[in-house]
Amino acid sequence: MTSSMLRPLIYLSVLSLLAGAAAQIYEQQTINASSVLNSSCPFTFYGRTYQQIYVTISNDTFAICFNGFYDPQTRGDCIVGPQFPFNQITFYTASYSYNYYYYYCYMVLYTSDYYNYNFSYTQFVLYNSTTGASVSFYEGNKGSWVYDVQVNGVTVDKLNINNSATSYYSYASVDIRGCRHSGVVYKPGTAVTSDPTTCYSLICDTSAVLRNVTCDPWERCQGNGICASTACTVTGPAVIDFYGRLGSIQDRCTYSLLSRLSGPSFQVLANFQERRRKDVSFVDSVALVLSGSGLFINLGQGGTVQVNGAPLALNSSALVGGVELFKDQSGVTARLSLSNYTVSVFFNGYTAQIHTAGPAGSPLSGLCRNSSVSLSEVRSAYSASGCEVLYNDTADSSVNCSAEMQRCNLLRASPFASCNDLVDPQPYISACVATMCRYPSVDELRCQFPQAYAGACSLRGGGAGSWWGAVGCASPQAYCPDRLCSSHEFCARGAGGSVCLCRALFAASHSSTGALGAPAVCSSNAASIALARCLLEERNISYSALHLRDGRCRGRMDEQTHMLTFSFDTSNTCGAVITSNDSYVTYSNAITDQDNSSDVIVRHDQVYIDFSCYYTQPQIRSISFRVKTKCVRLSDALKW
Repeated sequence: MTSSMLRPLIYLSVLSLLAGAAAQIYEQQTINASSVLNSSCPFTFYGRTYQQIYVTISNDTFAICFNGFYDPQTRGDCIVGPQFPFNQITFYTASYSYNYYYYYCYMVLYTSDYYNYNFSYTQFVLYNSTTGASVSFYEGNKGSWVYDVQVNGVTVDKLNINNSATSYYSYASVDIRGCRHSGVVYKPGTAVTSDPTTCYSLICDTSAVLRNVTCDPWERCQGNGICASTACTVTGPAVIDFYGRLGSIQDRCTYSLLSRLSGPSFQVLANFQERRRKDVSFVDSVALVLSGSGLFINLGQGGTVQVNGAPLALNSSALVGGVELFKDQSGVTARLSLSNYTVSVFFNGYTAQIHTAGPAGSPLSGLCRNSSVSLSEVRSAYSASGCEVLYNDTADSSVNCSAEMQRCNLLRASPFASCNDLVDPQPYISACVATMCRYPSVDELRCQFPQAYAGACSLRGGGAGSWWGAVGCASPQAYCPDRLCSSHEFCARGAGGSVCLCRALFAASHSSTGALGAPAVCSSNAASIALARCLLEERNISYSALHLRDGRCRGRMDEQTHMLTFSFDTSNTCGAVITSNDSYVTYSNAITDQDNSSDVIVRHDQVYIDFSCYYTQPQIRSISFRVKTKCVRLSDALKW
């Protein structure tokens, strides 16, 4: 590399940093012998601040020191190495600030040949800013040049340049941030002292500040330098953070429960959805996201697991991208180990519990760290548009709040009393009361809170024994195991077992019109209509018995969306009745559970859904269909 190439690059690199800054050059002077240089801006060198530079120039040594001229016996703070060729050395100091939020200072020493492209040059740049500090060395002379960076006379780093005969004008740079303790320098992010038995450490943090760290109040030291957390519990709309503080989610968004942004980073996300009521949300799925690898593991309803959107058949255990997955009758657990840090996420379909173990001072954020944080700060980009809109719903007259409060307070009684010293039951009781006094006691909801409390107790090393018998619940197991519901459905307990019911907002959007599904579709030679299985089941209509006029033409159930589609076309009319006049042609058919094609409804609980397609010139097509059941009479009309 030629001098004419490098020197403008160095100069321009400084200018590029100055764009938009307020700048002032405080000092500029020229020296040709050992000198003391005063700087108007302070300079931090491994945790100590100076405003004077002592430049030593001798036959064989060049040194920049900060607490006196270079003398190997005085053990100073210096940058010292071989003397380089020069006529004279120029020193200048300049500082720059950006709107009072950011500040940095340059101190530069360079030979007078720096701007003479016919001669070699040497340059030292000492840089301090609000966020960092460094010393850089630019050398245009051939050969090897090594300068020791010393603290108290001890070399802690080196500036090393090796210029060949064909490649020279190189540079080297070192970070001179650090902390000093008992005469020793520590780099940012390193431990000064530590006691694994107490998890206490004195560290030089990433900002080069000495700081004491130990386990957080919600953690306990395991005696090996690892702090184990309490459980963060998310059940129904409630979020009980590591501190035992209670928060609540009222909308249907996705939120960050836990984020670790330093080192190998990850996020634990929770998505909330409504069920039977529009104004009460439940945790619907939990995801573990690894930022570095792009891995997205979603734990959903029915024990389902998806990896980057693809279903994973998990019978007992699997290892995916460094994440251990376990499945049993109680639910699914995802465990991630990152060097000396572990996070475990459990989800059983209605309750998520997060547990961590790692060194003291691990930087965490999210609702598990603080359930009272502003939701806008932890709302994830994975949230659906409009999810934050809140809805009202009519009060449920079947709710007996007094009885539910008594039941919720059983968490203070046996067999839970043995857990009360380990895990405060109050946030779990408060969450139970807040939910059960608004939501009907169905779908085993009243057993959800005792199970969540027992799980938190277990993670703290305690146990409530066979608690379920004492509160009239079944033994803990995953909610609706292997029952897959669509996005507009949720799993509920029915008389015959688990069923998929319509979510409240989806049901409400159809109840106003009486529609049983999506609008009918009519093309030039075909007609189709899609019915929602959950809407049919809510009206006790057996979708498997439905067919068109021709009993051989049955609906096709989409296993993902649970929409039942009936269709016919001109090549297979499925019993459609075709009528015409001078203006239009009509294709009429019906969905029914009757054994014949008669329009006469013999039994009151029979189903008869009539829909037709007709078109007129100039090809204006319309569909209309009518639904007749035991208690439903619906109609809809669409035009194309």
